[in-house]
Amino acid sequence: MIPRIDQARVRDAEAWMLEAFGMSNAMYMRRITTDPLRVYVSETMRILAAAQIPVLIKTWRHESGFTSARGRKQAIDEHAALAVILIQMRIDGDLRFNNMASTILRLTDAERESLGIRVHDIGQAFWYDRLWRAVSRLQRLVDPFPGNRRKMPTREDYKKILAARDPADTAVKQARLSALCNGLLHGSIALMPRALRRRFKGNTALDATKIPLNGWLGGPSRKNPNGAHCSINYDGGWYVREGNHDGSGTTYKDKRAWAIEAEITTMTANTPGERATFPLLAHGVSFHKPGMIAGEGNRLVKAILAAGFPILHFMADRAYLPRSTADTLQATLAEIGAKPVFDYDKDEHGQTTFYEDLIQVGGQWYVHYMPQDLIHALDLYRKDRKTAASGVPVDEETPEDDAILSSDSNSVRQAKELRDQRIAEREKYRAKPKGKRRPDGSRQYLYPDPKNYDGLAFDHKTGELIEPIRKKTVVIPAGKDPAKDKALKYGQTYPHKSPVWKNYYALRNTVESQNAFIKDSATEDIDSPMKRRARGNTFASLAVTLALVSANIRKILTFIQSELARVPLTTKNKSFASTYYSSADITSATAPTDTAPSPPPS
Repeated sequence: MIPRIDQARVRDAEAWMLEAFGMSNAMYMRRITTDPLRVYVSETMRILAAAQIPVLIKTWRHESGFTSARGRKQAIDEHAALAVILIQMRIDGDLRFNNMASTILRLTDAERESLGIRVHDIGQAFWYDRLWRAVSRLQRLVDPFPGNRRKMPTREDYKKILAARDPADTAVKQARLSALCNGLLHGSIALMPRALRRRFKGNTALDATKIPLNGWLGGPSRKNPNGAHCSINYDGGWYVREGNHDGSGTTYKDKRAWAIEAEITTMTANTPGERATFPLLAHGVSFHKPGMIAGEGNRLVKAILAAGFPILHFMADRAYLPRSTADTLQATLAEIGAKPVFDYDKDEHGQTTFYEDLIQVGGQWYVHYMPQDLIHALDLYRKDRKTAASGVPVDEETPEDDAILSSDSNSVRQAKELRDQRIAEREKYRAKPKGKRRPDGSRQYLYPDPKNYDGLAFDHKTGELIEPIRKKTVVIPAGKDPAKDKALKYGQTYPHKSPVWKNYYALRNTVESQNAFIKDSATEDIDSPMKRRARGNTFASLAVTLALVSANIRKILTFIQSELARVPLTTKNKSFASTYYSSADITSATAPTDTAPSPPPS
């Protein structure tokens, strides 16, 4: 029996299961236990159809001139190859071709035909070769980094590979790869019931994660860190955690990894601190060599917008905001009215720019005579924060700083309280935006009322009392050179380090959790390059994209099942049918339909 208070929730969740997976939760639990391949095939067909993959591939084949009807008909086409990779990702994340060939053998004839695989009574070795050829044909359509990878290239071979690449063709293939990867993600989001999709209001977090590659042997040496890339995966690069992640100049082998980077955007909760009312799915992805992030954030934002997703708050780390040039990511966010939320380097904590009688501090505009201790609140905090034992100032960037920040010592606590007090005091001097940004990039601001600070204003140089600003409004124009517009580059919606800023910036944890989610060795395990032996950045990009698709499916399922559960879901109980309300419970809780005829009119 379902308690009355839970009946509507459970009925909705059962309807969501039918919409997303085409079956009730009870049926899903039976099939995932007895015939999981049948479930994975069904999910895959729904996602690839929603992503319009057959249409994309047909268009690209036509554009590339691969339309000849001569020769044998393909046993596995490019669409079916993607389907097999996704099914294998759902099974165990091990994308070695022997495993995928075994999976094709396990499919029924009907399942093969539904995926577009011609029915053949042949052995595993034949499916291995045919799948390999299908993946190779797919990569010919979308691979921006073509080249022979049968053996490690010599330096001369590597030069010839680079010389043979056509920049125009590379740009076309890069655009196709982006369209394919993001299309697959959006296809998985289409699996989410419409009612849940509509709950997402646009809060988005962006972060990069390392994708390790096989074949670091032959990469640039420690003595010559910027030397030739003669690895078998020669389009990879050295990755380090620090800075912009470019490890090409790092000589310590244990601190770097041969890899590419994946940029991932994730939906976050609509309100900080509250449980999300929809699954938090990945909805954007792009790939590049470590450190080569120029323009990637902007491309991702445009891909998200092109798919019809809103962007309200946009949270990112310093590699994207504010380090992007102002005419790219910041300009795009300003144009659509999004609200950027980001952190600064320590040398950006004070004044970043000025306009007439206003200065920009922490992304906000303040009257120029705001007290110096408020302007430099974070710099002073860094100086005030001392170790309890020695009283020696601690550099914010050192590892020891983490321990001190979490310290409960009186000196640290007092320094934090004083910092927060100073940041709150800034509000008296803040010019607040009025209305939206204008088409020419300018924006109107309201000056603070001098009564806020008792009409007292002091000259910073002389310390003399000066007349406070009594004007009401000011229009701050866009910079003459968009790429050098510091106001746009460093501006953000909420005062840096204010309570509301902290709440929204904390939503970045969602994308960091997403990165850890797909690296789980029990599921997609993208941190293990040995599970994807095929060479090249493009196959790695497709594998990671399909890992995100698989993770999205799991998140949708978990969210719906949590609404159907009698008790909170755990790793231990989620696979038991008894954890969820049964079909009989749901049927008995459904309000009966009154089919009795209406009485005749009197």
